[in-house]
Amino acid sequence: MWCLVDDGYLTFKRAETMRSGIASSAKKYGYSTELYFPPPEEKQYMTFGKYIKIAEEQREKNG
Repeated sequence: MWCLVDDGYLTFKRAETMRSGIASSAKKYGYSTELYFPPPEEKQYMTFGKYIKIAEEQREKNG
């Protein structure tokens, strides 16, 4: 989530509202919690093209 703040996709204020309990909620509903924790150092600079496209579309849509 903090990468989204650093890249300008989320404001710090908006990210803070999502911070509390989000990982446990994801786990409860059967979703991966991978996005809510820092990746291992060897994967910190890896991303998938699909993610980039979706993130850019959302950034344009939400300004």
